[in-house]
Amino acid sequence: MWPVIMLLLMIPSPHAQESQRSEDAIQAPERSAEYRVGAGDQLSLSVFGLRELDQTMRVSNSGKIHVSHVGTISVANMTMAQVEDEIARRLREQQLLKEPWVRIGVTEYRSQPVFVVGEVATPGQYMMTGEMRLLDVITKAGGFTAEIGADAYVFRRRDFSSPMTAFRIPEATDEQAKNRPEPPTGASIVGSEQTTENPPAAERIRISIRDLRQGNRPELNIRLRGGDVIQVSRRKLERIFIVGEVLAPGAYGLPVYYDHITAGRALAYAGGPQRTAKTGKGFIMRKDLNGGYQAVPFDFVAVTKGQQPDIPIRPDDIIFVPRSVGKKVAWSMFDYLPELIHQFLIF
Repeated sequence: MWPVIMLLLMIPSPHAQESQRSEDAIQAPERSAEYRVGAGDQLSLSVFGLRELDQTMRVSNSGKIHVSHVGTISVANMTMAQVEDEIARRLREQQLLKEPWVRIGVTEYRSQPVFVVGEVATPGQYMMTGEMRLLDVITKAGGFTAEIGADAYVFRRRDFSSPMTAFRIPEATDEQAKNRPEPPTGASIVGSEQTTENPPAAERIRISIRDLRQGNRPELNIRLRGGDVIQVSRRKLERIFIVGEVLAPGAYGLPVYYDHITAGRALAYAGGPQRTAKTGKGFIMRKDLNGGYQAVPFDFVAVTKGQQPDIPIRPDDIIFVPRSVGKKVAWSMFDYLPELIHQFLIF
């Protein structure tokens, strides 16, 4: 009788088994079901009920791992679940366990780097730890700097082991497509289906930063692959020039998106017209298609009163506010008036 009782006490209860499993699950490294193992990754193995098999393994350059008591397994490009199934199958075949519960985790990610260069806070190399999208990596890199340009580019090596297909994103609306440049030869561009008979070793995917940040086209937040290089362009500094009778004449840099900048607002940036300005006779010197300049009349008074529409500004525009001779003389006399009164009272 006593041997039977002792044997029953030695058998773990279902509750104890469940607690042990929960503890093992908590201690297991975090992983993503979508992550695929590659050379350089370090894996951890735990088998419930057989702690002698608990170990860590480094994936070799050939994509293989060596598991004690199991042997060598090729795990390249396998998911965590597939690696677990393969180890469990071998444990059953070798009759080490009837129903093995195998847990695989990644303790070091080294096989799928992505590279971020350009206008981000912390450019460099970042390891993929599962499914990662463009904004995920940009966030890891500290976000965009203040000098970002209009576009970002993802350079991706083509997979020649499978039939080549162009990277396709649904077309933008007519309004979004107005400022889209023509696709360069031999490249795959966002919203384009261009392919070539002799494709280059890599494709270039252009991403509109404005649409990406505003969420207008969520499909631009593309899923990344190991080896992708993300280049965030630096904006080309566009300037306008404000001269004449304004408080702060000079050259002013335009923001990345200057479609909301008008001549009236530009004068406000420069402090506004001086009191001697001929505000109704201003003009904008603007380049034409032949490289010359044409004068575009600009009436600041009419614009402020709502009598005329404001004029959208363009890069390299020169806004000129002339001087009014009559106002100059009148204000000069007004400035000397206190002195004249003082002289009159003395004499």
